[in-house]
Amino acid sequence: MLLDGGSGANFHESNDWWIYSGELRGPRATSLRGACSCGWRGETSYPLSWEDVDRNAPHLYDTRQIQDDWARHIDDVEARAVPVPDVLVALLDQVEQELDRLIGDAPLAALRAISRLEPEFQTSRRPRPRTPPPASAMTCSAPDSGCPSTKAADAYSATLCAR
Repeated sequence: MLLDGGSGANFHESNDWWIYSGELRGPRATSLRGACSCGWRGETSYPLSWEDVDRNAPHLYDTRQIQDDWARHIDDVEARAVPVPDVLVALLDQVEQELDRLIGDAPLAALRAISRLEPEFQTSRRPRPRTPPPASAMTCSAPDSGCPSTKAADAYSATLCAR
């Protein structure tokens, strides 16, 4: 869904599934399914009951089934991934322990150490989050519905019906 693009060439896009409520003549999501930035899309679409969505707190809508689908996908990806060498795992564990110690003893020294590591991680691929992304990371990706698709984000996609 594009929101007030104005006269410029750049348009605001949103990954929040609950904005696809059909309000203001916009598209209305009828179901949700898991989606990942790697391109994976969940096989199961779960019906979206707008009557159960709290208009003041839509992020509280029960999306556990979708999160479970996403977690199974991540488990499958990890099972097929090349393992990290044991030597590197041990070194990373040691760094983590030292940083934990520094945080308690000398927080500013811990920040300096982390700032030194940060450039190394910015040039590498971002690690997988340990928990599913928040519901605010949901995205619309239903090109056959007439809705302009947004960029895929880890978590969810909304299936839309033409209005």
